Amino acid sequence: MLDGTNIADRAERPKAVADEDRFDFEANAFWVSARPTVSVLVPFLHDDPTDLIRSIQSQSATTGSLVELIVLDDGSNDPALREVVSRCVQAVSIPCALIVRKQNGGRAAARNTLAATARGGYFLFNDADCIPDADDFLQKYLDLVAHEQPAFVVGGFSILQAPTDRRFALHRHITAARDCLPASERQKSPWRYAYGSNILVRRDVMEATPFNPDYLGWGWEDQEWAMRVAKHWPIEHIDNTVSHLGLDDPDRLFVKYASSGENFRLIAATHPELLKNQPAYRAAQLLEKVPARGVLIGLARRIARSEHLPLPLRVLGLRLFRALHYGQTK
Repeated sequence: MLDGTNIADRAERPKAVADEDRFDFEANAFWVSARPTVSVLVPFLHDDPTDLIRSIQSQSATTGSLVELIVLDDGSNDPALREVVSRCVQAVSIPCALIVRKQNGGRAAARNTLAATARGGYFLFNDADCIPDADDFLQKYLDLVAHEQPAFVVGGFSILQAPTDRRFALHRHITAARDCLPASERQKSPWRYAYGSNILVRRDVMEATPFNPDYLGWGWEDQEWAMRVAKHWPIEHIDNTVSHLGLDDPDRLFVKYASSGENFRLIAATHPELLKNQPAYRAAQLLEKVPARGVLIGLARRIARSEHLPLPLRVLGLRLFRALHYGQTK
């Protein structure tokens, strides 16, 4: 039996965290006896997930013992952060566990590990920098599970609680225009709006279609997952949003977009029939052999950074930056 002590003091470990050289595991006192319906699964790297943990805890009065929460540190190697998260895990009155990975394995592998550790019949993936917008966030998902047994549900995003600092203006603009869409719009291209967070997936669907661990960097691992899911199960979009709190300044966006190039080329090679009509794919193809790439990347950076320019023009600069990296050949 598992108990709430540190993993080093236990005789038995969860199957998914059985390798002592790669993982540490700890759970609180409510973990052992729980028989959850939904497992809330939260990977994080350097982000502090405690606000989300407390938000989930605050809804436990209506959800009772139907929900467990598992958070996974994917190699932050930050003792201070681990201590903060560990204290929070032990303090909440819902079944809660912390997995600490000693080396970063990537977002896809982290979600697979969380799913392999979870005990619920449904998995609700959320990111550490997101927080529910409504007090009945969990209850809506539990009602769906009880009455419809859906395969795959996307709740959507908002920026209702996101920071409004001027340095995040570009990311706010992009997020509002691209991500914060009603379910009726997202449903028109179901896999396109599966961003890995605020997704409810049935256990058998996840077991048959895990994330592809070949996606090691940032981006596209979630949409590639949804592409494969959509071949066998319906993807349903609903309006049950979380606010994306983790907005980035332009320099951080440059890092993420540049690092996602490898994942984009991988998904383009394996699913060209689904990507061919996407703007990012068409732009990458157009710019694949463009001369003076370095000059254009520098120009795109300057445009995206320039706070005196209109936001739509800055967005174009950021998209040009991304397309130049996506079209870059090895």
